[in-house]
Amino acid sequence: MSDNGRIAVLLYRLRFGGAERVMLTISEELARRGYEVDLVTFDAEGEFAEKVPENVGLYDLRSLGIIRAARKISEYLAARSPSAIIANGDRCALASFLARKPRSRESTRIIAVVHHDLTGVLGLPGTSAKDRFLAWGKKFPMSRVYRQVDEIAAVSEGAAASVINFLGVPRDKISVIYNPVPVDEIRELASHAANHPWFADGAPPVIISCGRLTPHKDFGTLIRAFALLRREMPSRLVILGEGREREKLEALICSLGLEDCAALFGFEKNPYKYIARSRLFALSSICEGFSMVITEAMALGIPVVSTDCPSGPAELLANHTDMLVPVRDPDSLAAAMKKGLEIGQWENDLSRFTVANCADRYISLISRNL
Repeated sequence: MSDNGRIAVLLYRLRFGGAERVMLTISEELARRGYEVDLVTFDAEGEFAEKVPENVGLYDLRSLGIIRAARKISEYLAARSPSAIIANGDRCALASFLARKPRSRESTRIIAVVHHDLTGVLGLPGTSAKDRFLAWGKKFPMSRVYRQVDEIAAVSEGAAASVINFLGVPRDKISVIYNPVPVDEIRELASHAANHPWFADGAPPVIISCGRLTPHKDFGTLIRAFALLRREMPSRLVILGEGREREKLEALICSLGLEDCAALFGFEKNPYKYIARSRLFALSSICEGFSMVITEAMALGIPVVSTDCPSGPAELLANHTDMLVPVRDPDSLAAAMKKGLEIGQWENDLSRFTVANCADRYISLISRNL
């Protein structure tokens, strides 16, 4: 394709996370359709660095600072002249906004992707004063940025509402584009062997969860709920992912006497082989944007229980509202997990989440008003 067919996908890092996984999938699909796709990142190191598709270029800015990264993005724009930048998250949107002005303003469209509920942290019980201050401190600069980018893609209706209500962006500037679920790839990976005795035939049922070990995932509530469940029925808990709360969560597991039935498996390149052999997927987050892991579990037919957090789970589980529970409520989560273990396989309509549909929506935004 010509230069006008080049698209830049901007990510902060290539570490394990839903946004990173989604954009690698979208990048590969856009490249497959003939676009010249550059994956541009502030820092190319991370668990997903080796997952960059062969048909996608990789540009490492080697800078985590916004101002320096913006200068390097400006140099990239001059050298590569992409028709659009798909900027993921606040940092990427701000850096793209600074890089484009004033020289590239007319030639490169900025599509800012909102992966989280921007107001979620402000309404959560127990949120620290520091986090509240940081959230409000972002309001003015990000309101200006999101008002002046060309398009905004929110990954859920809840994420879109947060942009409208918190930043005052008009609704007609925002498109809701659900994250894609590469069902065939997920199911193929799920067929790989899970060489762990907890997943052997005849073993107690496994409840699984995954994500970064960070406060907003609230794995502590999940572990406490599991401790309550274990009083009533034999089961095991597996949490996939890494993060700064590992030691805290390991200590909690030990304090509750769960060392023989609850484990943090760490980061797994192929989580699907474990999810597919689990009886139930559990999400305990206090704030999400979309929750990719819910749709991935649904693709494998695994029942899901989730907190009714802002935002995403209520939209994804619209046909299973009885599996939604309040945030930070171990008793309700334990009761829902007990019910979930008795369900068996789910049949789910995933037509909203196809890779082709998602790519079509992004192409529409890139092409609008050209």
